[in-house]
Amino acid sequence: MTASEPTELRRALVTGATGFIGGHLVRYLASRGWDIHALARQDLSDPETKGHCTWHRYDGSYESVAEAVSSSGADSVFHLASLFLSAHTPTDISRLVDANLRFGMQLLEAMQQYQVNRLVNTGTTWQHFNDADYDPVNLYAATKQAFEAIIDYYCNAHRLSAISLKLGDTYAKNDIRRKLIPLLREAIDHQQVMDLTEGDQRLSILSVFDVCEGFLTASNLLAGPNQGHRRFSLMNPNTYSIKEIAEQMEQFLGRRGQLHWGKKAQGLRQPTQPTKLESLPNWQPRFVTLPDILKA
Repeated sequence: MTASEPTELRRALVTGATGFIGGHLVRYLASRGWDIHALARQDLSDPETKGHCTWHRYDGSYESVAEAVSSSGADSVFHLASLFLSAHTPTDISRLVDANLRFGMQLLEAMQQYQVNRLVNTGTTWQHFNDADYDPVNLYAATKQAFEAIIDYYCNAHRLSAISLKLGDTYAKNDIRRKLIPLLREAIDHQQVMDLTEGDQRLSILSVFDVCEGFLTASNLLAGPNQGHRRFSLMNPNTYSIKEIAEQMEQFLGRRGQLHWGKKAQGLRQPTQPTKLESLPNWQPRFVTLPDILKA
């Protein structure tokens, strides 16, 4: 279910288009008739994504961001670019600040300068360890929260309208990220040994296609006068343990995996249950069962 869409041509600037979700979002919005512009450090390597958008090069400077915002003529910005690190070292701090704070601040400043007032930002459920209002699982999640505080300033001082969407686990069949579900699929498919925890942690998994629908719904909710900065989640109402996911993946692939349960220690701040954040209005996932998600 989605909010009704405006009838005029929509133009969007997407950051993070070289990533898994960002690439899907570019193709999804283009299929809905949007004129898409992508802002990234490197040219888009995926030919399908590249064919659906106009690329603008980010060279680290504010001027390159301002040029992209100005020349795109965008009425909405979808900000997905970030650096994810499950754990960090001292040498990672500058990279996290540059990717998750400085770039976003340059983007917000350019939006203010060129009067682009709709932002859909990407957050993470890892900002809410143990279902807290705010308790970051790691430094990555802390930088995401810090950027939300900066969005608050631009909404209050410059009448930006923003929605931050908190995402959990996502998946699609073409997923090659070094994350749990793609790694499980690779290990089972190629009969590789994989050490795992006891597998009791429960996850809320979304198909990337439902995530794209959520981003579009959020953008439509931002139509109209200034609405400040709101936070919502995109979550599957069903949760699944890692063992249940592995069993479904084995059935999907038609083979048993060499999975060694209990051989890997669970991290001290590794979430064991999905958070229960307010869900995005006017949106419901279409793919809610594991078999449907794995096939989508």
